[in-house]
Amino acid sequence: MPAALRGTQTPNTMTNRQKSWVGELRWQSSDASSKLSYTAGLFWQVAKEQSIEELKSTNIDQVFNYLFGLSPTDFYGGTFYSCPNNAGYPSIPACDIYYNHNTTFDRQIAAYGEASYAFTDWFKLTLGERIARTEFSLTHYADGYENYGPGAATATQKETPSTPKLTAAFQVTPTDLFYASYAKGFRVGGGNAPLPAYCDADLANAGYKNGAPLTYKSDNTQNFEVGSKNAFSNWLKIATSVYYIKWDQIQQSIFVAGACGLQFTDNLGQAHVWGGDLQAQMQFGPLHLDLAAGYTSARFSKDAPTNCQTALNPAPCLASKGDAISGQEGINYAPGATPPWTVALGAEYAFHMGERDAFVRADWEFQSRNPWLASVQDPNNQATYNTGYSYTLASTTFVSARMGVSLANDLKVALFCDNLLDSHTVNNYALGQTDGTYTPQQNAYTFRPRTIGLNLTWSHR
Repeated sequence: MPAALRGTQTPNTMTNRQKSWVGELRWQSSDASSKLSYTAGLFWQVAKEQSIEELKSTNIDQVFNYLFGLSPTDFYGGTFYSCPNNAGYPSIPACDIYYNHNTTFDRQIAAYGEASYAFTDWFKLTLGERIARTEFSLTHYADGYENYGPGAATATQKETPSTPKLTAAFQVTPTDLFYASYAKGFRVGGGNAPLPAYCDADLANAGYKNGAPLTYKSDNTQNFEVGSKNAFSNWLKIATSVYYIKWDQIQQSIFVAGACGLQFTDNLGQAHVWGGDLQAQMQFGPLHLDLAAGYTSARFSKDAPTNCQTALNPAPCLASKGDAISGQEGINYAPGATPPWTVALGAEYAFHMGERDAFVRADWEFQSRNPWLASVQDPNNQATYNTGYSYTLASTTFVSARMGVSLANDLKVALFCDNLLDSHTVNNYALGQTDGTYTPQQNAYTFRPRTIGLNLTWSHR
């Protein structure tokens, strides 16, 4: 550091406090021999979360004068700072150049019930419903130089979601069950802290001329599924299902490209999700095999917002029809898309080592590459996104093995090796500084390196 800036520090402190109160009252049938069984109840919850983020500096005047030849007061258009005490600006703690304080409340009260009736020995119908009243509230206060002075906001979101359920089960034989089900689900809405004023132009380019929304609604799904569970003698058990999900008002993180570089959550369009899965257990004497395979297609079925790239809203779409849905791992330009194919295969062989029980086991897990672009990767979406920063993750393979023996009835020892092939394939990443001002920074994540260890298990009865 230059001599004028030596000793410069800007420590960042984040304080999070959470409190939750939950109550539930439930009635449930107790006669296992009755054709009718039921469950009914009431649910109540209040959750409070408080978050405070502070960035401090003891020499911001010195830093600005050295770097820019002006004071931070001239740059930010006001005096929003006092140090070493806060007597000159008591609104925030002393020496804070960034202050962000959010308090949120999640409130919910619900009534639910479910009843099953066995019409015959082989046919049972289940009907359920849950009706809730949810409320989300946000109180926000921001201040300090880096927030361009004080700013406050409040927001409230209320909804009454209803989630019915219907299942028909057919126990054709003692070892063959077939079923069909319909269920509706929802995820509670929430809120966003207001973005700083310097994001306004980039928000307008993204189609948010009035700024980022302070609240977003719940998203909901309608789920249809048919499946079966079958057993063939004592050597094979199979569970299979196929499903279709219609997903509305999807809660998605939206990156504000350009100089802003921040994000918020909004309800984005509609998606269709469909797929199937297979689980099998096979027993061939001392050899036991496990197989689990699944396929999922989760993609937007409409452009979002629906009026994008029109005369009324010429801004590019945030997501286009056919784009893959991004999940929780879709952050900072990572696609976060679900791999269509997942396969897990395990084999275990049991034998005797002298008079002691022993086993060897190997597991192989595979996730395929996603062939569909996520919304952050699609060049047809926001023109200001730099798609060169976001890339599709490769398929991954993970292999583990273990071998163990029972030393006594209550003592077992096992040697294990995780990531046997020592794979270093990137399975997620986060990118920063993608506004063109600085060289992009990539944080890449991969599997833990090959790990060999010993497990000793003692069970005391």
